[in-house]
Amino acid sequence: SMEPLHTPAAVKALVYNSDGSRLAVAGADGVVRVYDSQGQALLEQFSAEVDVAGLLFAPGDGGIITAERDDIVRRYSLRLRRFFSFDCPATCAIFSPDREFALAGAADGVVRLSSLVTSAPPQDFKGHTNAVSALAIPANEKYGFSASLDGTVRAWPLPHAAFDDASNGPAGSYEHPTAVRSLNVSSTGGTLLTG
Repeated sequence: SMEPLHTPAAVKALVYNSDGSRLAVAGADGVVRVYDSQGQALLEQFSAEVDVAGLLFAPGDGGIITAERDDIVRRYSLRLRRFFSFDCPATCAIFSPDREFALAGAADGVVRLSSLVTSAPPQDFKGHTNAVSALAIPANEKYGFSASLDGTVRAWPLPHAAFDDASNGPAGSYEHPTAVRSLNVSSTGGTLLTG
């Protein structure tokens, strides 16, 4: 287990990378710090453009994805340069298992599909009537799922055919008795877990 980590500012968000070797911490001072999770050495730090609401490690080069209070999701490489951003009021984001595209959920209920490997323009999926609260993509990548505070879970066609498909409506919709705040999906996409 990790010893207590004392940070220079109150913690707003934190996340481990996929192998648990690094810990990223967003502080109330607007600084994101990356620590070695074993020895707790500070490896890197950078100032986010605005207050950070959430963060995660990006695939591949280990960059950091931030959801910032100006409603923009940004990616910072560990060389401290921004790589791409979603210009929608983002509430959550997720990468596909193959790391070829990303989904971002928005406060206005829109789900944005963006390619990470081509120059295809992003595609917006519309169907929720309230903020998107969670996203999930199964290993088979046939559909992406979004949960919303409107009490629905929607299935969206993925991945690459969606960039050529004129339809931006859901492939399926599931009603929940209350606002849906969390979502997980089995690797086949056959089972959804909501809360």
